[in-house]
Amino acid sequence: MGKSVTEAHRELYHYTTGSGLQGIVASQQLRATSIAYLNDAEEHTGFFDRRLPHLLDEPIRTAVAEIASTQNGARQIEERGGSEKAVKVLNEDLVGVLRSTTLKLDNPYVTAFCSALPTHDPNDGLLSQWRGYGTDSGYAIVLGTDELQELMDEEVKCFHYQFAIWGDVEYYDQHTSQKAAHLETLERERIVQQTIRDFILTNKQDVLGGLGEHIAALSCMHKHRGFSEEAEVRIVAVPTNAKLFALAQTAGDKRPKKPVEFAMKQGVLVPFIMLFGRQLSGDAENLPIRRVIVGPHPDKLKRKKSVELMLEEHGIDANVTVSDIPYLGR
Repeated sequence: MGKSVTEAHRELYHYTTGSGLQGIVASQQLRATSIAYLNDAEEHTGFFDRRLPHLLDEPIRTAVAEIASTQNGARQIEERGGSEKAVKVLNEDLVGVLRSTTLKLDNPYVTAFCSALPTHDPNDGLLSQWRGYGTDSGYAIVLGTDELQELMDEEVKCFHYQFAIWGDVEYYDQHTSQKAAHLETLERERIVQQTIRDFILTNKQDVLGGLGEHIAALSCMHKHRGFSEEAEVRIVAVPTNAKLFALAQTAGDKRPKKPVEFAMKQGVLVPFIMLFGRQLSGDAENLPIRRVIVGPHPDKLKRKKSVELMLEEHGIDANVTVSDIPYLGR
């Protein structure tokens, strides 16, 4: 499936506010927000509008052509208005079913990171991110990916998820025929295309087994190209739904469900879950904080000192640096 996150990225940047930094350091946890409440209007849905119809076109055409190669199949295709109409109707129907099923059954929660870009100084952070925090400018927590992978593994051992993955976000514009940039995405797309072709040819529901996770992963890792400077890597965690949880408990899986919490934001209750921290064993798992970057600000040196004191108070040995980008937050 291509390079893993740990192979592709030695470190990842998690941008946050001052209060967010304080909460993360104190709890040693990261918040994952329900994907429906993120700041991209096309989160989770843009994939079904933009990418999936193109993705399904080839396997549907291949399957329809194979059906039409027999006398009986050709007659069935003609009775349904010909090959082009059959392809169009199948595409619309399959996209509709996959969209409604995915959005109904899955409630993904997302924690976002930015990867280090070769064109940027790793100690400066991204200006677009600093601008996002306005006069506060924000902070960037730099975390090691090897240790984050270990925390991911521990997380799914302790709590019941439908699935929990992480990987690089794919960016698309209106030209949805473009090839995906990451090998793990290409592999998931290949599986989806092969599964759809087999389903059309066999009309057997069991062929679709396992398709749901690939569709969910692809839809959660799809974003508009306007966000591409972030070079985002994200954790996508889908807590188990009530039906699957009951089945798992009956089968002897004693892992509890991940509790969902809520935070008020501009009058809206935003659902979130907390990842990592103290697990069921009672052991406190520390986040792999390698350093903290203080964003551009007139009082950045004073902020640097206070962050150093906070880290020391919590027993965290991490370097604190200040971004050299001369942005004043105005």
